[in-house]
Order: sequence, then structure tokens, then C-alpha cells
Amino acid sequence: MKTWNLALAAVATAGLASSNAPQGSKPAAAVEALTFFTGSWSGALGAATFEEHWTKPAGKTLIGMSRLLGGGRTIEFEYLRIEQRKDGLVYVAQPGGRPATDFKLTKVSEGDVLFENPENDFPKRIRYQKTAEGLTATIDAGEGVRTMEFRMKPLR
Repeated sequence: MKTWNLALAAVATAGLASSNAPQGSKPAAAVEALTFFTGSWSGALGAATFEEHWTKPAGKTLIGMSRLLGGGRTIEFEYLRIEQRKDGLVYVAQPGGRPATDFKLTKVSEGDVLFENPENDFPKRIRYQKTAEGLTATIDAGEGVRTMEFRMKPLR
């Protein structure tokens, strides 16, 4: 899956409680716990800029979109959503409007959210962390493998 700009997500996890689930079990979180996604965010990627925009949680979903801009044009775009399903929260990515790829929530704690899909070629993990400056989204092919980091601030 071609998604080097996947997860240019706006993430600040204030308000998320640490998961006290035993290891091996899925973390419990409702889509309403992700209100920190709401809004517009941006960052730089070399000479390009990226934006991500998220709606408020409603109807067990958050709806988002991202785009990478450079040279006065849209280089890439992606449709995003986070859904509350029977087995937990799922981050759904559709880069370029292509078929959806699901990433299941595997870790949630204050300031840190991790979604994973070990069967996907790249990325396998999407992680969001709250920072003093705003948000950092990280994608990788496994812990410490082919890591890309995206630092974001609120779009003004």
C-alpha cells in the first residue's frame, strides 16, 4: 500500500485513560475518547506541507482527510476514518481513494495511541503521540523499522 503520507494525523491524546487491560487483550476505548482528533492540523515534509482535518466523533466514527501539497498542487490525498466496531476501534485509511486498509487499536494510554496491521506491506503501525508543540504521527514497518515521523501543529 503506497502511503508514505498515511497518518499525517492530528493526534493529542489528552483525556485518554491508560488501558489497564492484561497483556494480550485488546484495549478498551470508545470513539468518543478520541475527540482530540477534531480540528485541522499541519506540518512540513521537506519543501512540501501537509494538512489533516477531522470531524467530531459522532455515530461511532470520526471522519478525516489528509493532503500533501507542494509546487502549488496536491501531490497526494487520503480519506480516513476511525470506527467503533464490535472488536474495538479501527483506523481505516484510503490513500488516493483506493480500497480501505484497516489498522486495529492495540495500545492506548494518555498521550499515546497505536493502531496496527501486521499483514499490510507499509505501514504496519500508525502511532500518534501528544507533544508539547502539538502532535507527532509515526508510521513504520514494525518497531524501529523504516520509521517516518510527522510533527504537526494546529492549523491556523
